[in-house]
Amino acid sequence: MGVEGIKAFWTYEGLANAFGGELISRPDVEFSSGLNESGGVCIDSRLIEQGSVFVAIRGEQTDGHLFVADATRRGAGVVVVDDASAVDQLGEVERGQAGVVLVEDTRRSLFEAARVYRGLLGDVRVIAVTGSFGKTTTTRLIDAVLSQRMQGVCSIKSFNNDLGVPMTILRVGVEDRYLICEVGSSGVGEVEKLSRLVRPDYAVVTGVGAAHVVGLGGEKGGLEGIAAEKASLSRGLVDGGVLIFNADSELLCRAIDGGVRSLSFGQSDKADCRLQRVQEDESGVCFGVEGFGEMRLTMLGGHNATNALAAVLTGDILGLTAEEIRAGLEMARGEAMRLEREVVGGVTVINDAYNANPESTKAAIQTVESLAKPGEFQRVVVVLGDMLELGEGSLVEHELVGARLGLSAFVTDVVTVGVEAKWAGMVAAKRLGDERVVHMDSVQGLGASEVAERLQIGDLVLLKGSRAMELERVVLALKERVRAAEVAVCTRDPQAVHSVCVQKEPLQD
Repeated sequence: MGVEGIKAFWTYEGLANAFGGELISRPDVEFSSGLNESGGVCIDSRLIEQGSVFVAIRGEQTDGHLFVADATRRGAGVVVVDDASAVDQLGEVERGQAGVVLVEDTRRSLFEAARVYRGLLGDVRVIAVTGSFGKTTTTRLIDAVLSQRMQGVCSIKSFNNDLGVPMTILRVGVEDRYLICEVGSSGVGEVEKLSRLVRPDYAVVTGVGAAHVVGLGGEKGGLEGIAAEKASLSRGLVDGGVLIFNADSELLCRAIDGGVRSLSFGQSDKADCRLQRVQEDESGVCFGVEGFGEMRLTMLGGHNATNALAAVLTGDILGLTAEEIRAGLEMARGEAMRLEREVVGGVTVINDAYNANPESTKAAIQTVESLAKPGEFQRVVVVLGDMLELGEGSLVEHELVGARLGLSAFVTDVVTVGVEAKWAGMVAAKRLGDERVVHMDSVQGLGASEVAERLQIGDLVLLKGSRAMELERVVLALKERVRAAEVAVCTRDPQAVHSVCVQKEPLQD
């Protein structure tokens, strides 16, 4: 790593050059960047820490230029703007605390600054992760494994677009030895663009499925177009770089550039890193890996065993022992709202509401089935929200999920939320019966409370839907119901206690 180059980058003049702008205000104090948890660069003034660089970005909801003064008061050492008038909101004290860099376009300049910084990282091992599903979990698993041997940085949450990836790159400090960037896409060409920014040593593709079909179909159309988009992650590989991909996806295998050095993982006989067996219960997932022995995850989801294979391969390539890899996987923790288990007022909730596509939805259903031990739960309820951005195939994909629910030996009740999820409910009702399937337009307003009121003590409940459906509101409504019960107990109101805590009849519309 070029330590001196990095130190020069984090100066007023260095930042102005990297962002391609003009330093229009330079305080007398020396700038000292804080490469902290929120990042060396931040676009949300509420997350600023001492020494952060605040980049004012215009978004769909608001304009970062409105928060320049707030960012400075919170400790930003430099603010980057493309509207000089935004500086007018700074008072005399604030002007003396932060440098101001004026650029033509802050979003484009952030991208270019990350490109400059990536060129300074020298011996830092860089990993990029993409796929239709499992990106964030795989990123966390690789991070947990590599952290057994070295210090490094990985994407926060799902920072995987043209803003999140640059901010992830700009978090790398002089002591870090690896960088893991999650790479997402909602349009053709985005993966390749971000891959050429990241320039990974190792490019990981988790798999291909019907996600963001509207934007990713491309000239090839449908899943073939998605496979081509995900496989394009290899185009940014450095010389001698390695593509690590899921051998169980035939579409992905066909889309891989034969001239790229590659390793594969999965259950396929052709996989270089092969999954042997999977056992799942409420404590996590145990699985075997050929050549490495038994491994364990303390997160739910049998499908995560396949994601873990990518971490096994990456760790092995970087020289970690099987024991180190095993320890890393066991310490890995899942992200919020990704098969997150919580018991609220006697209702066991599996909150997988962060996002949804057909593959991840079927995997979540399978996970809930593995937890549904006979006699342990009164009912198994699936609250299914719309799976968005599936294009012309949306009706069929929702109907297939509905058929999967109807054929389940464990699912007893279904609540569908949204226009498209209703199709799944109609199919599921053919097997479960109309009285076991309820439809709601949304969980906004009183909708979440209505769903919560239909749940009863002893239920096992899966929440699964696209991010825009906000199914996590059901958890909040359940918690509110518990609080109401506690208040009722304190006020000794038997009728209120009964209305909140009584076990309810099977779901009815």
